[in-house]
Amino acid sequence: KKGFAYRQEAAMNEKYKMRLGKFLILILAAAGILWISMFFLRQYTARESVASGSARIVYGTSSYTRPDKSHLATDRETNIEYIDNELLAWKRDDMPENEFKAYLEEHHMEIVGKMSSISLYQLRLEGTYSYERLMELAAQMTEQKAAKSAGPNITCGIVSGSRSEETGSVGTEALEWLPWGLQAVEMEGAWSLTKGIEKKINVGVLDTGFFTEHEDLVFAETPLANSLYDEDGKIESHGTHVAGILAASSDPDKGICGAIPLDQRNLYGASVFGMRIDRDRVDFMGLGTALNYLIAQKNCSLICFGKEEMIKEMNGENPNGEALVPRLEELLEGFLEKGCDFVICKAAGNQKEVDASWDPFAAIESPRVRERILVTGAAAGEDGRLFLADYSSPGQRVDLAAPGGIEDDIISTGVQPGFFQIPQSGFVGMSGTSMAAPYVSGAAALVWLADPELTGAQVKEILCDTADIPLENCSGRKLLDAAKAVETAINEKNK
Repeated sequence: KKGFAYRQEAAMNEKYKMRLGKFLILILAAAGILWISMFFLRQYTARESVASGSARIVYGTSSYTRPDKSHLATDRETNIEYIDNELLAWKRDDMPENEFKAYLEEHHMEIVGKMSSISLYQLRLEGTYSYERLMELAAQMTEQKAAKSAGPNITCGIVSGSRSEETGSVGTEALEWLPWGLQAVEMEGAWSLTKGIEKKINVGVLDTGFFTEHEDLVFAETPLANSLYDEDGKIESHGTHVAGILAASSDPDKGICGAIPLDQRNLYGASVFGMRIDRDRVDFMGLGTALNYLIAQKNCSLICFGKEEMIKEMNGENPNGEALVPRLEELLEGFLEKGCDFVICKAAGNQKEVDASWDPFAAIESPRVRERILVTGAAAGEDGRLFLADYSSPGQRVDLAAPGGIEDDIISTGVQPGFFQIPQSGFVGMSGTSMAAPYVSGAAALVWLADPELTGAQVKEILCDTADIPLENCSGRKLLDAAKAVETAINEKNK
């Protein structure tokens, strides 16, 4: 009996184990299916956010409607890419709003976007038009004094400003609270000179997208049109990385230190990923919306533009690049006319065979705008040496250099896919002129804090005049010296 009972109990245990094993297999299979579903859902969602077309963005009294990608067209004569059912028009200051709207209604034009600060309107037309016909309609608006300026809504490209195809995670044990880049540009000296200044400065970053839940980053509000995913549905760290170089929290317990102390800045962001029309394209109204949000609405004195996408437009005889220059010039002149001063710190680019002046921002000729755009090259450090990085785009338009690194040695905040592809905080290494731009932006912010009466042009002049830290392989442009720049601003103020 005992043997029978033992065999019966063993058989029951075996059945129990088999059932438990099957149950566990089902659980693992379900988890696997859920993981795969979440992965593809996130990729699909990211792609759909681009493909879904007319997403409307409202910010304050301004707005923007993303064009549908089906309306992307290329002019046969000029090869300019444009939106075939839209015009952009600057309303005349002396024209009443009701008369302007009456004109638009008469000509079957609908307002789908507006930059209130400079009276720039995004107009949608019935049907589709050739580029030549849109130019004729724009000329007609100015001739009939309905607009002081008008033209088609052209496009520009989005490509990464980092040299890194993939960025690996950096463990917290390997982090330096004061990264080598901040040490190289004497940022601690600048902090000591501005310590005790209670005023805050608004700074903006225009980049891919931002992980706002990162414990080492504090944004004043959710970035405009924020999106973390690239055109293939993959998480992109570029914008988060640039924002960290500029404004990480300065708390040793959370990671790294940014260029501007937490208590002296308000950080804003605008995501080009959230405004793209199709994969690597964004329309001019979308780009202008990002700048309008940061400069005119949030009063950001410093704009860090870490992307090098604009070089794509000018390199290779792309006519959109040439068409962009006067549009950008008019847009930025408009902000200045309305009393919105700024400095834009722009990455020079990572193509050593391409002159930095090919970039449409760098190519602007208007003196008032040009003297507020600071083109930044990349410096690298190795074995105590400082030198100009061999990938940094050259040319007379490069104003100065700042740490851009080599071999992904600029460590900053990042975002990585976690369990079920849910984004999570991390620290990653990158290199490129994108990484150099936020160092200059931070120094510019501290100069402006030291003397708020300075103009944007004067801030740029001080930064360039005091950039005298030598680079081994460069007799021309030298490295940013943040401490000397702030000291100069204070001395000039006290004269």
